[in-house]
Amino acid sequence: MAIRFDHPNSQLTEIYQMLYQFGLRADCAGFFFLSYAVYLSVRQPNRLLLPNKWIFPAIAQHYHTTVPAVRSGIHSVSGKVLSSTAIAYPEYVIAVLTRIYHSNKAA
Repeated sequence: MAIRFDHPNSQLTEIYQMLYQFGLRADCAGFFFLSYAVYLSVRQPNRLLLPNKWIFPAIAQHYHTTVPAVRSGIHSVSGKVLSSTAIAYPEYVIAVLTRIYHSNKAA
């Protein structure tokens, strides 16, 4: 049974579904921070070049929080997505999920 996320943006809904398939749940802020990070990266891949300047501040502004809170939230959920070596690098997790999203769309 698939969870249905109602969101006016179908691309963000697809990202929610992808994260759900990795075992993540929409029960913490990190889920939404990570999904928005992937969404921003899908829409503008150049953001991945400088995530500390172009991704994390945009997420913090969107969710009315701080950049350290965004990094911490993504860090808390990233361990469920990739191996433990990637947990310390939210930037890496975002890049990998963006690539997975693009490969799923191409298939």
